[in-house]
Formats: sequence, structure tokens, C-alpha cells
Amino acid sequence: DPEGIKRLVTGGLFTASSMPLRVDYYRPLSGALNWLSFRLVHDSAPGQHAINLVLHVAVTLLLWRVLQAVAVPRRVATAAATLFAVHPATPDIVAYLGGRQDMLGWIIVLGATLALRRTERRWLASVIACVAFVAATFSREAFVIAGVLLPWVALAPREGSRRDWARAAAAAVGCVVGLGVVLGARAAFAIGFEPSVPHSLGERLGVFAAVLGRCVKDAIAP
Repeated sequence: DPEGIKRLVTGGLFTASSMPLRVDYYRPLSGALNWLSFRLVHDSAPGQHAINLVLHVAVTLLLWRVLQAVAVPRRVATAAATLFAVHPATPDIVAYLGGRQDMLGWIIVLGATLALRRTERRWLASVIACVAFVAATFSREAFVIAGVLLPWVALAPREGSRRDWARAAAAAVGCVVGLGVVLGARAAFAIGFEPSVPHSLGERLGVFAAVLGRCVKDAIAP
């Protein structure tokens, strides 16, 4: 019922479900999408799968447009997007309900990429980056990587122009503000990551280094 939206916005992802999990995921946008999908098709398996397929089509089309926006030839962009759409690795995300949080995040990030490529106003680049960062992170925490991707997109030169460092800086500022919004919302609703046992500073730094290394290897370097 409509009261469910309030619970999804003010609590962790699993607090509004019957799943007996104690994980402090704060994904109000993903939760709202699941709430809306149930309002639309209820517990119809074909209906829920159809929604996931629509999201997958949206991601594919946005990828196709982004590739062309960064000067990839149309034929190459079409071939790449088609391969993405049918590659055997793709159904891992599309096939199950929880995967839609990833597709939702990529729709936001790719849409922001197109918007950043089209705007020359630095203040607008900052606003776009901020809104996209918050929305994507509210879909899934892993999209904090948007704080790296969006400034890089804003920096990339367009045809007949040089790298716009000022626009990239504006996008970076927007992402920092967005991070503040995300952390502020988690603090306001007391949603944090509390370890089950205390860890030393050295152990925490080791975990940070491992995660940062994986982020560089799997996301930034590719």
C-alpha cells in the first residue's frame, strides 16, 4: 500500500520485506521501483519478467546512443549494443528480480552521460552529476563509481573542442555534493554499516585497499 513508500524511503531495503536479512542496504529508488512493479502486475511472474526486459531494452538503447555520442561509428555502435543485448552474460542480471537495481542504475548513469555530453554550461553539468550520483547510488551502493565516471565523461573532448577541465571539475563537485546527500540521508534514518565485531585500524585500511584495488581493476582500468 502507499505506506510502503514511506518505509522504503526511511528504512533499509529489507525492512519493508519479509526477507529475514539484516543488511543495511539503503536503496529507496530500487525499492520504489519494486513497489511500483507490484502495483502494476502484482505477483505475475511473466509481468515482472516483462518489466525487466523493458529495462534491459532501455539500457541497450542508451548504450547505443552513448557510443555514438563519443564518436563510435554507427555500425560499430549498433554491433556492440546488439552483442551486449544478446550476450550470454547479460541474462544473469535480467533474469531475476533483484537485477533490476543494476539496470536502473545504468539507465541513470548512461542517461546522465548523454546529458553531460550535450551541455556546455558548467553549473548544469554540476546539477546533472549531482542528481545522477544520488539517484544511481539510491539504486545500488556500487554506483558510487559514478563519482569517477561522470567527471571523466564531462572531461572527454567533443568534436572540434578541447578537454573541458572546468566542466569536469563542476561535475566532480556535483558528485561530491551528491555523496553528501547520500550520507546525510543514511545518517538521518540511522542506516549505517556496523561491523559485528570491532576491527583494528590496520584491518580496516586493509579492507579499504582491497576494495579500492578491485575498483581500479574491474571498473576504472577497463
